[in-house]
Amino acid sequence: MLLGIGAFCAVAAVAVRLFLVPQLVVLPLDQDGSSVATGTGVTVFYPGDLEQRSGVEVRAGRDVIGDPRAPDAGPDVAVWTASLLITDSEGALIGVTEDRVCLDRHTAQAVQPCAAERLNGDNRVRHSGLSYTFPFGVEQRDYELFDTTAQRPFPARFVGEEQIEGTTVYRFEQVVPETVTERREVPAQLAGGVEVTGDVPVERIYTNVRTVWVEPTSGVIVNGQEQQRQFFRTPDGTEGVTLIEGTLRFDDATVAAGLARALDASARITLVTTTLPITLGVVGLLALVGGALLVRGGQTRPAPARGRHATAPLRAQAGS
Repeated sequence: MLLGIGAFCAVAAVAVRLFLVPQLVVLPLDQDGSSVATGTGVTVFYPGDLEQRSGVEVRAGRDVIGDPRAPDAGPDVAVWTASLLITDSEGALIGVTEDRVCLDRHTAQAVQPCAAERLNGDNRVRHSGLSYTFPFGVEQRDYELFDTTAQRPFPARFVGEEQIEGTTVYRFEQVVPETVTERREVPAQLAGGVEVTGDVPVERIYTNVRTVWVEPTSGVIVNGQEQQRQFFRTPDGTEGVTLIEGTLRFDDATVAAGLARALDASARITLVTTTLPITLGVVGLLALVGGALLVRGGQTRPAPARGRHATAPLRAQAGS
């Protein structure tokens, strides 16, 4: 019995690693998460009244929802839609982004081809790299992280380890250099023109320094910060109005929720990938050793005495 139990546990320990882990340690199809980033002292351009204001309080709320019924969704692919709404303290709309991406459930990398992906309704955009999460078992190296404004990935470089409420997280920094995101014509006063009238051609320039703090076992982004700037610039290099410039960072509630989610996921991942296989392996080894010792002991035990020496005491007793 011990040999059987030992063999079963040993096989089970291997099976957990080979078969159970790939099935359980995956990105969810029904993802449902949200985050809020806030900033003060932000510069914002309001197109309705053609006015650039400073010292604006800004709120950026993002919801990330999975679509298990999407045609591309399945055992290996998750389809997530991220909706971002940026407003000021008065509720005035500053910006809206809707991003739909297909992710490999094991590596968190964008999947191609993917019929479901689109960015602000444009299905010609092709995602690559990571989006909204890091992979399980984050390494201390650089990763490609997709930027929805530039519509391309940039390296998120590993900076070092830090602590958030006693939990070790990895800090990554991504620098988005000046990138042209749009070419259009605008009134001359928005392009820095003083004496020129009418519309003039401009480029919309975007730059950002993005920092994320990631719990390494789960890949959950616990905290995040962006220092971005967008402005108009004419072909001759003249800068126009600043569309938005400032720093936005996750609020305390978002950090607390992200940390709780990361710790829960990390505990479950550790249970499946480490605790359960080791426990099964140790129990299996002990059972195999115990069973082997019992078998060996049974084979080496001396046989009971037979013949005359065994019956002599009975005869003596009868004679008396």
